[in-house]
Amino acid sequence: MIVEGNKKFIRKPEELKYVDYECKNGVGWIRFNEPDRRNPLSLYRVEDIREAILIGEEDDDAVILCFAAPGPHFSGGAEIKPWRWGNGVHFFHSHRYFKQPMWEKLWDCKKPTVAAIHGYTIGFCLETMLRCDIIIAAEDTMIGELEIQFSSPYGNQKIARLANERIQMWYSYTGDLMSAKEALHWGIVNRVVPNDKLEDAVNEFCAKLSRWSPTALWFNRLAIKYGLTTNERTGVLIEDLFESLQSTTPDWAQGLLAFQSEPRRMPVFTNKLPKAVVPEINLMPDTKKPIIDTKQMSYIFEAEEPNIGEEGQWFGDKGRDKG
Repeated sequence: MIVEGNKKFIRKPEELKYVDYECKNGVGWIRFNEPDRRNPLSLYRVEDIREAILIGEEDDDAVILCFAAPGPHFSGGAEIKPWRWGNGVHFFHSHRYFKQPMWEKLWDCKKPTVAAIHGYTIGFCLETMLRCDIIIAAEDTMIGELEIQFSSPYGNQKIARLANERIQMWYSYTGDLMSAKEALHWGIVNRVVPNDKLEDAVNEFCAKLSRWSPTALWFNRLAIKYGLTTNERTGVLIEDLFESLQSTTPDWAQGLLAFQSEPRRMPVFTNKLPKAVVPEINLMPDTKKPIIDTKQMSYIFEAEEPNIGEEGQWFGDKGRDKG
Protein backbone atom coordinates (compact mmCIF):
# COMPACT_ATOMS: atom_id res chain seq x y z
CA MET A 1 0.00 0.00 0.00
CA ILE A 2 1.27 3.46 -0.94
CA VAL A 3 0.33 6.52 1.12
CA GLU A 4 0.43 10.03 -0.37
CA GLY A 5 -0.84 12.81 1.84
CA ASN A 6 -4.09 11.60 3.33
CA LYS A 7 -4.91 9.11 0.57
CA LYS A 8 -4.00 5.45 0.47
CA PHE A 9 -3.36 3.75 -2.84
CA ILE A 10 -3.72 -0.02 -2.88
CA ARG A 11 -2.03 -2.13 -5.52
CA LYS A 12 -4.10 -3.70 -8.27
CA PRO A 13 -4.61 -7.50 -8.25
CA GLU A 14 -2.41 -7.93 -11.32
CA GLU A 15 0.46 -6.25 -9.46
CA LEU A 16 0.60 -9.04 -6.88
CA LYS A 17 3.34 -11.59 -7.55
CA TYR A 18 3.30 -14.18 -4.76
CA VAL A 19 -0.47 -14.61 -4.44
CA ASP A 20 -3.34 -14.23 -6.90
CA TYR A 21 -6.55 -12.35 -6.19
CA GLU A 22 -9.87 -12.71 -8.00
CA CYS A 23 -13.50 -12.21 -7.02
CA LYS A 24 -16.01 -14.80 -8.19
CA ASN A 25 -19.61 -15.24 -7.01
CA GLY A 26 -19.02 -13.00 -4.02
CA VAL A 27 -15.86 -14.79 -2.89
CA GLY A 28 -12.63 -12.81 -2.94
CA TRP A 29 -10.18 -15.65 -3.53
CA ILE A 30 -6.60 -15.18 -2.29
CA ARG A 31 -4.67 -18.06 -3.83
CA PHE A 32 -1.08 -19.11 -3.31
CA ASN A 33 0.63 -19.78 -6.61
CA GLU A 34 3.65 -22.07 -6.14
CA PRO A 35 2.18 -25.58 -5.94
CA ASP A 36 5.40 -27.15 -7.23
CA ARG A 37 7.11 -25.89 -4.04
CA ARG A 38 4.14 -26.58 -1.73
CA ASN A 39 3.34 -22.86 -1.52
CA PRO A 40 5.92 -21.79 1.09
CA LEU A 41 5.41 -18.55 3.01
CA SER A 42 8.34 -16.26 2.33
CA LEU A 43 8.66 -12.65 3.46
CA TYR A 44 7.52 -11.62 -0.01
CA ARG A 45 4.41 -13.80 0.09
CA VAL A 46 3.58 -12.53 3.57
CA GLU A 47 3.63 -8.97 2.25
CA ASP A 48 1.47 -9.88 -0.74
CA ILE A 49 -1.06 -11.66 1.52
CA ARG A 50 -1.48 -8.47 3.52
CA GLU A 51 -1.89 -6.45 0.34
CA ALA A 52 -4.41 -8.96 -1.06
CA ILE A 53 -6.54 -8.58 2.08
CA LEU A 54 -6.56 -4.81 1.53
CA ILE A 55 -7.60 -5.35 -2.09
CA GLY A 56 -10.41 -7.65 -1.01
CA GLU A 57 -11.64 -5.15 1.55
CA GLU A 58 -11.95 -2.50 -1.15
CA ASP A 59 -13.75 -4.86 -3.57
CA ASP A 60 -17.49 -4.19 -3.18
CA ASP A 61 -18.27 -7.45 -5.01
CA ALA A 62 -16.45 -9.55 -2.40
CA VAL A 63 -18.69 -10.68 0.47
CA ILE A 64 -16.00 -12.84 2.05
CA LEU A 65 -12.26 -13.37 1.57
CA CYS A 66 -11.07 -16.95 1.19
CA PHE A 67 -7.54 -18.37 1.20
CA ALA A 68 -6.93 -21.30 -1.12
CA ALA A 69 -4.00 -23.03 -2.77
CA PRO A 70 -3.52 -25.14 -5.89
CA GLY A 71 -1.75 -28.47 -5.91
CA PRO A 72 -2.02 -31.60 -3.74
CA HIS A 73 -1.09 -29.69 -0.56
CA PHE A 74 -2.07 -26.31 0.83
CA SER A 75 1.34 -25.31 2.18
CA GLY A 76 4.44 -26.78 3.75
CA GLY A 77 4.83 -23.73 6.00
CA ALA A 78 7.55 -21.09 6.09
CA GLU A 79 10.25 -20.93 3.47
CA ILE A 80 13.40 -21.98 5.32
CA LYS A 81 15.59 -23.09 2.41
CA PRO A 82 17.15 -20.83 1.44
CA TRP A 83 16.88 -19.25 4.87
CA ARG A 84 15.36 -15.82 4.36
CA TRP A 85 14.16 -14.90 7.83
CA GLY A 86 17.52 -14.13 9.44
CA ASN A 87 18.43 -15.02 13.02
CA GLY A 88 18.69 -13.30 16.37
CA VAL A 89 17.60 -9.68 16.27
CA HIS A 90 17.03 -9.90 12.50
CA PHE A 91 14.76 -12.92 12.98
CA PHE A 92 12.77 -11.03 15.62
CA HIS A 93 12.51 -8.09 13.23
CA SER A 94 11.16 -10.38 10.49
CA HIS A 95 8.45 -11.59 12.85
CA ARG A 96 7.40 -8.12 13.99
CA TYR A 97 7.81 -6.24 10.70
CA PHE A 98 6.41 -8.84 8.28
CA LYS A 99 4.47 -11.60 10.05
CA GLN A 100 2.74 -9.53 12.71
CA PRO A 101 1.36 -6.81 10.38
CA MET A 102 -0.11 -9.57 8.18
CA TRP A 103 -1.78 -11.19 11.19
CA GLU A 104 -3.00 -7.80 12.42
CA LYS A 105 -4.57 -7.11 9.03
CA LEU A 106 -6.21 -10.53 9.15
CA TRP A 107 -7.48 -9.74 12.65
CA ASP A 108 -8.91 -6.33 11.71
CA CYS A 109 -10.24 -7.27 8.27
CA LYS A 110 -13.60 -5.66 7.49
CA LYS A 111 -14.94 -8.84 5.87
CA PRO A 112 -15.36 -12.45 7.04
CA THR A 113 -12.24 -14.51 6.35
CA VAL A 114 -12.23 -18.18 5.37
CA ALA A 115 -9.47 -20.74 4.88
CA ALA A 116 -10.24 -23.62 2.49
CA ILE A 117 -7.44 -26.04 3.33
CA HIS A 118 -6.46 -29.44 1.98
CA GLY A 119 -3.53 -31.83 2.08
CA TYR A 120 -0.60 -30.83 4.27
CA THR A 121 -1.20 -27.49 5.97
CA ILE A 122 1.82 -27.02 8.16
CA GLY A 123 3.63 -24.64 10.49
CA PHE A 124 3.61 -20.93 9.74
CA CYS A 125 0.92 -21.31 7.10
CA LEU A 126 -1.27 -23.28 9.50
CA GLU A 127 -0.78 -20.61 12.16
CA THR A 128 -1.89 -17.98 9.65
CA MET A 129 -4.95 -19.93 8.51
CA LEU A 130 -5.96 -20.60 12.14
CA ARG A 131 -6.44 -16.84 12.43
CA CYS A 132 -9.23 -16.86 9.85
CA ASP A 133 -12.84 -16.70 11.06
CA ILE A 134 -13.90 -19.95 9.40
CA ILE A 135 -11.89 -23.01 8.35
CA ILE A 136 -13.33 -25.52 5.89
CA ALA A 137 -11.10 -28.57 5.47
CA ALA A 138 -11.04 -31.25 2.79
CA GLU A 139 -11.08 -34.83 4.05
CA ASP A 140 -7.41 -35.34 3.17
CA THR A 141 -6.24 -32.38 5.29
CA MET A 142 -3.38 -32.99 7.71
CA ILE A 143 -2.31 -30.14 9.99
CA GLY A 144 0.67 -29.96 12.27
CA GLU A 145 3.38 -27.95 14.01
CA LEU A 146 6.55 -29.64 12.82
CA GLU A 147 8.96 -26.97 14.05
CA ILE A 148 10.09 -29.21 16.93
CA GLN A 149 11.87 -31.31 14.29
CA PHE A 150 14.39 -28.52 13.71
CA SER A 151 14.47 -27.33 17.35
CA SER A 152 12.16 -24.34 16.93
CA PRO A 153 9.70 -23.51 19.76
CA TYR A 154 7.12 -22.07 17.36
CA GLY A 155 3.41 -22.54 16.72
CA ASN A 156 2.46 -23.05 20.36
CA GLN A 157 -0.27 -20.45 20.93
CA LYS A 158 -3.33 -20.74 18.69
CA ILE A 159 -4.38 -24.40 19.03
CA ALA A 160 -4.35 -24.00 22.81
CA ARG A 161 -6.86 -21.18 22.46
CA LEU A 162 -9.07 -22.98 19.95
CA ALA A 163 -8.99 -26.42 21.62
CA ASN A 164 -7.17 -26.63 24.94
CA GLU A 165 -3.72 -26.59 26.49
CA ARG A 166 -3.26 -30.36 26.53
CA ILE A 167 -3.95 -30.72 22.81
CA GLN A 168 -1.43 -27.96 22.12
CA MET A 169 1.14 -29.63 24.36
CA TRP A 170 0.77 -32.98 22.61
CA TYR A 171 1.20 -31.73 19.08
CA SER A 172 3.90 -29.18 19.92
CA TYR A 173 5.89 -31.79 21.85
CA THR A 174 5.55 -34.65 19.36
CA GLY A 175 5.34 -32.94 15.97
CA ASP A 176 2.51 -35.35 15.13
CA LEU A 177 0.05 -34.56 12.35
CA MET A 178 -3.64 -34.08 13.10
CA SER A 179 -6.27 -35.33 10.65
CA ALA A 180 -9.23 -33.25 9.48
CA LYS A 181 -11.55 -35.47 11.53
CA GLU A 182 -9.53 -34.86 14.70
CA ALA A 183 -9.36 -31.13 14.00
CA LEU A 184 -13.15 -31.03 13.65
CA HIS A 185 -13.55 -32.92 16.93
CA TRP A 186 -11.40 -30.40 18.80
CA GLY A 187 -13.13 -27.37 17.23
CA ILE A 188 -10.08 -26.29 15.23
CA VAL A 189 -11.96 -26.41 11.90
CA ASN A 190 -15.65 -25.70 11.24
CA ARG A 191 -16.45 -28.27 8.57
CA VAL A 192 -14.90 -31.24 6.81
CA VAL A 193 -16.05 -31.89 3.25
CA PRO A 194 -15.07 -34.27 0.43
CA ASN A 195 -12.00 -33.17 -1.47
CA ASP A 196 -13.95 -32.30 -4.61
CA LYS A 197 -16.54 -30.26 -2.68
CA LEU A 198 -14.21 -27.77 -1.01
CA GLU A 199 -14.91 -24.83 -3.32
CA ASP A 200 -18.64 -25.64 -3.32
CA ALA A 201 -18.67 -25.44 0.48
CA VAL A 202 -17.04 -22.00 0.35
CA ASN A 203 -19.59 -20.77 -2.21
CA GLU A 204 -22.44 -22.13 -0.08
CA PHE A 205 -21.14 -20.27 2.96
CA CYS A 206 -20.72 -17.08 0.94
CA ALA A 207 -24.29 -17.33 -0.39
CA LYS A 208 -25.61 -17.38 3.17
CA LEU A 209 -23.64 -14.30 4.17
CA SER A 210 -24.49 -12.37 0.99
CA ARG A 211 -28.03 -11.88 2.35
CA TRP A 212 -26.84 -9.76 5.28
CA SER A 213 -25.68 -6.20 5.82
CA PRO A 214 -21.89 -5.90 5.28
CA THR A 215 -21.57 -3.51 8.21
CA ALA A 216 -23.50 -5.90 10.48
CA LEU A 217 -21.07 -8.68 9.50
CA TRP A 218 -18.13 -6.37 10.12
CA PHE A 219 -19.36 -5.23 13.55
CA ASN A 220 -20.25 -8.80 14.54
CA ARG A 221 -16.75 -9.87 13.60
CA LEU A 222 -15.07 -7.13 15.63
CA ALA A 223 -17.35 -7.60 18.64
CA ILE A 224 -16.59 -11.34 18.78
CA LYS A 225 -12.84 -10.93 18.35
CA TYR A 226 -12.36 -8.07 20.78
CA GLY A 227 -14.95 -9.47 23.20
CA LEU A 228 -12.99 -12.69 23.54
CA THR A 229 -9.91 -10.76 24.66
CA THR A 230 -11.67 -9.49 27.78
CA ASN A 231 -14.23 -10.50 30.41
CA GLU A 232 -17.88 -11.10 29.54
CA ARG A 233 -19.08 -7.86 31.12
CA THR A 234 -16.76 -5.76 28.96
CA GLY A 235 -17.61 -7.97 25.99
CA VAL A 236 -21.30 -7.11 26.36
CA LEU A 237 -20.35 -3.42 26.45
CA ILE A 238 -18.46 -3.89 23.17
CA GLU A 239 -21.50 -5.66 21.73
CA ASP A 240 -23.79 -2.80 22.81
CA LEU A 241 -21.51 -0.18 21.27
CA PHE A 242 -21.37 -1.93 17.90
CA GLU A 243 -25.14 -2.47 17.86
CA SER A 244 -25.64 1.22 18.64
CA LEU A 245 -23.29 2.15 15.81
CA GLN A 246 -25.16 -0.12 13.38
CA SER A 247 -28.46 1.52 14.42
CA THR A 248 -27.32 4.75 12.72
CA THR A 249 -27.25 3.09 9.29
CA PRO A 250 -29.94 2.65 6.62
CA ASP A 251 -29.57 -1.14 6.85
CA TRP A 252 -30.79 -1.08 10.46
CA ALA A 253 -34.03 0.65 9.45
CA GLN A 254 -34.39 -1.58 6.40
CA GLY A 255 -33.95 -4.71 8.48
CA LEU A 256 -36.56 -3.68 11.05
CA LEU A 257 -39.10 -2.65 8.40
CA ALA A 258 -38.64 -5.91 6.49
CA PHE A 259 -38.90 -8.00 9.66
CA GLN A 260 -42.14 -6.27 10.71
CA SER A 261 -43.79 -6.22 7.29
CA GLU A 262 -46.87 -8.33 6.54
CA PRO A 263 -46.14 -10.67 4.94
CA ARG A 264 -42.55 -10.71 6.14
CA ARG A 265 -40.05 -10.03 3.37
CA MET A 266 -36.29 -10.26 2.90
CA PRO A 267 -34.56 -6.93 3.51
CA VAL A 268 -32.63 -5.18 0.77
CA PHE A 269 -29.44 -3.97 2.40
CA THR A 270 -27.49 -1.11 0.79
CA ASN A 271 -24.67 -0.29 3.22
CA LYS A 272 -21.15 -0.16 1.80
CA LEU A 273 -17.98 -0.63 3.79
CA PRO A 274 -15.81 2.51 4.04
CA LYS A 275 -12.88 2.86 1.69
CA ALA A 276 -9.25 3.40 2.64
CA VAL A 277 -9.38 7.19 2.30
CA VAL A 278 -8.97 9.66 5.14
CA PRO A 279 -11.69 12.38 4.93
CA GLU A 280 -10.35 15.90 4.38
CA ILE A 281 -12.18 17.61 7.27
CA ASN A 282 -10.70 20.34 9.47
CA LEU A 283 -12.85 21.13 12.50
CA MET A 284 -12.61 24.71 13.72
CA PRO A 285 -14.48 26.51 16.54
CA ASP A 286 -16.87 28.13 14.04
CA THR A 287 -17.46 24.93 12.07
CA LYS A 288 -21.14 24.09 11.63
CA LYS A 289 -22.44 21.25 13.78
CA PRO A 290 -21.87 17.84 12.12
CA ILE A 291 -24.92 15.67 11.53
CA ILE A 292 -25.31 12.18 10.16
CA ASP A 293 -26.45 11.66 6.60
CA THR A 294 -28.06 8.25 7.04
CA LYS A 295 -28.30 7.60 3.33
CA GLN A 296 -24.64 8.22 2.57
CA MET A 297 -23.33 6.90 5.91
CA SER A 298 -21.13 9.96 6.35
CA TYR A 299 -20.99 13.21 8.29
CA ILE A 300 -22.20 16.36 6.53
CA PHE A 301 -22.20 19.98 7.65
CA GLU A 302 -25.25 22.19 7.25
CA ALA A 303 -27.23 24.70 9.28
CA GLU A 304 -30.69 23.13 9.05
CA GLU A 305 -31.96 20.11 10.94
CA PRO A 306 -31.44 16.87 9.00
CA ASN A 307 -34.52 15.45 7.34
CA ILE A 308 -34.08 11.81 8.25
CA GLY A 309 -37.73 11.19 9.05
CA GLU A 310 -39.04 10.72 5.54
CA GLU A 311 -42.23 8.71 5.21
CA GLY A 312 -41.65 5.18 6.47
CA GLN A 313 -37.86 5.45 6.68
CA TRP A 314 -37.17 5.42 10.40
CA PHE A 315 -40.36 5.98 12.32
CA GLY A 316 -42.92 3.58 10.82
CA ASP A 317 -45.57 4.81 8.41
CA LYS A 318 -45.96 8.13 10.24
CA GLY A 319 -42.50 9.47 9.51
CA ARG A 320 -40.70 11.71 11.99
CA ASP A 321 -42.75 13.34 14.72
CA LYS A 322 -43.16 16.89 13.47
CA GLY A 323 -44.75 18.08 16.73
